[in-house]
Amino acid sequence: MTCKCGNNIPDLRVKKGYKTCVSCSTESKWSGVQVVHHKTGNETQIIKDPEVAADFIAKSARSGYGTLKGVTGSQKKARTYTREAKKIEPVSRPVDRVIARKKVETNYNDDEIAASVFALIDKQEFDLAKNLIETKFQSLNLSPLGRKQLLFLLK
Repeated sequence: MTCKCGNNIPDLRVKKGYKTCVSCSTESKWSGVQVVHHKTGNETQIIKDPEVAADFIAKSARSGYGTLKGVTGSQKKARTYTREAKKIEPVSRPVDRVIARKKVETNYNDDEIAASVFALIDKQEFDLAKNLIETKFQSLNLSPLGRKQLLFLLK
């Protein structure tokens, strides 16, 4: 069957009793709005009239921690939603995105620093040993694990 505009009408539309194609149809789109009863008791309400759907959405808009504007009688003017629903496209993640920060070049020589710290500990120079550990760590010559282990031994 063909429409008045010349397009073919799908067989399913003809079986349902429609005599026009989708582009020539005068019927408005239906809306689906979320009804949230509580944390896990949700449902979708199908509404045929777009004005009623916009009013429903405006009155049930969340204004913080589960309080509904339509229920609390808020004096704020409710927002009206007049935009048509858009088709949701699947989100694709770029393949070449940066996952980690830039690698920092380090020159860890924990064994040499540990030998110097032990020599200071043998001489009872605990403050100098702690200062040596911190300065070598700040200059990226001592690894975080090496710093942690040497400070534990120093205590």
